[in-house]
Order: sequence, then C-alpha cells, then structure tokens
Amino acid sequence: MSKTRTDWLVENKSSQVSLLIALLNWCVNIEKAMATIKTNKKAMLECVTLCQKQLENCIILVQGKLEKPTLTRIMCMITLDTHGRDIATQLEREKCYTTDGFQWQAQLKCYYNNEKKDVDLHICDARFYYSYEYLGNGGRLVVTPLTDRI
Repeated sequence: MSKTRTDWLVENKSSQVSLLIALLNWCVNIEKAMATIKTNKKAMLECVTLCQKQLENCIILVQGKLEKPTLTRIMCMITLDTHGRDIATQLEREKCYTTDGFQWQAQLKCYYNNEKKDVDLHICDARFYYSYEYLGNGGRLVVTPLTDRI
C-alpha cells in the first residue's frame, strides 16, 4: 500500500530525508515532463498543476493540529514547494523543455547516483556530493529570484 505525499511527510520524522526526497522527486517530475513534451504538449503544464496541488496539500496540513517539529518540517516543505511551483511555471512560460536549457541548468537539482548509491547535486556544469550536512529542522529563507542568483 502506498501512502500519499502528505501522509508520508507527517509520518517521516526526519526533516532532512523528507526535504531531500521531495527535491529528488521534484527533479524527476520536471525532467519527466521535459522528456514527454513532444508527445504530450501539456506535460509541463501538468507538472505545474502537480506542483500546485502538492503545495495546496501542505497548506491544508498546517491548518490542522500538528506537533511543533512536524509543523516546522511542513512549513519548510511549503517554502520549497512554492519555489518548485514557481520554477516549473517559469519553465512552462519560457518554453524551456530540455534538460540543457539555461533556466533548468541554473537550478540546484538533486539526482540519485545508482553507481555510488548516493545523491549528487547539480547546478550548471558543477557537480557536488550531497554530503549529508545536517542543518537542523529550522525555518528556511523565502526563495526568490534574487536568492536564487546569490
């Protein structure tokens, strides 16, 4: 039996794992839309809709009663989901439908490396190991085009 994303976010007590997997999933969804755009002209728009729905589901969660660590984790997810939705919208608006398009290359992306059985981070032509640096379950800065550039 598979769980919904919101159920999984509430039940998973590790913020670091939750946010990492959400970023991996976001990258997979965007690149899947890019890969199918030739056969489904609305693939990126459907991806934007998915991002919006995931964001709305998290917002509904925080309107209920949650333990403080869970609330903090979901609030971080809302920040990241908002950014993900905005980037997906920008990709659709600018018709950036390939993985080598600048707007996609300029994003910090997460990929699972099957050979290493580990996670890599990519941005432009730079590749980094994830390194699992623990930053705690604190709030996140709002991600804007300016903070993206910095």
